[in-house]
Amino acid sequence: MKNSVYESRWLLLPLPILVLSMLVIGTAAS
Repeated sequence: MKNSVYESRWLLLPLPILVLSMLVIGTAAS
């Protein structure tokens, strides 16, 4: 059970990073 929670965290980890990078690229482009 602990392992599945850890894996789901790993799957959710890239999402905020992706959003942040898109915001940075968006502000840099404009």
